[in-house]
Amino acid sequence: MTLDTKKRGLGRGLGALITNTSGEPAGAEVRAMDGARTLPVAALHPNPHQPRSTFDPLTLQELADSIKEKGILEPLIVVRHPEKPDGFLVVAGHRRRTAAELAGLAEASVIVRGYSPVEQEEVMLAENIQREELSPLQEAKAYQRLVAGEG
Repeated sequence: MTLDTKKRGLGRGLGALITNTSGEPAGAEVRAMDGARTLPVAALHPNPHQPRSTFDPLTLQELADSIKEKGILEPLIVVRHPEKPDGFLVVAGHRRRTAAELAGLAEASVIVRGYSPVEQEEVMLAENIQREELSPLQEAKAYQRLVAGEG
C-alpha cells in the first residue's frame, strides 16, 4: 500500500487517505497476495466426492441474495479438473459456488491448490464439519472414503 500524497479532506474515513497501487480501496491487494483470482463460475464443477449432496433451499437462496448484494466474501478452494483442461473441481465452497450460480454471477473468486485426492477428501470433510452439520450418513460416507484413501 502507498500513502496518497494528495490533499484529502477530513471525515472521509481511512480509505480516503490510504490507497494501493491499483487504485483499489485499501486492503484490496490482500486477495491478490493470497493467490486468489477470478474464474468463470461455469468452469467451477461440483466435486463428485463432496460429502454434502443437498442444501437447504431457503438458506441457499439467502446466500445467493447476499452474494448478489455483497459478492463472494471468501474465495472458493479449487483444484484443476482431471478430465476438463479448462475446468476446476470445488474442494471448499461448494455451497458458495451453487449460490453464485443461482445469483447469476459470471465469475467467482478462487484459490487454486494442488491437493491430492486424499487431501481433497480431508479438506472437504473438515470444511463441512466446521460449517454446517452433515447428516450421519453423509459424514459416515466421507470418513469411509477418507479411510480407504479414495479421492
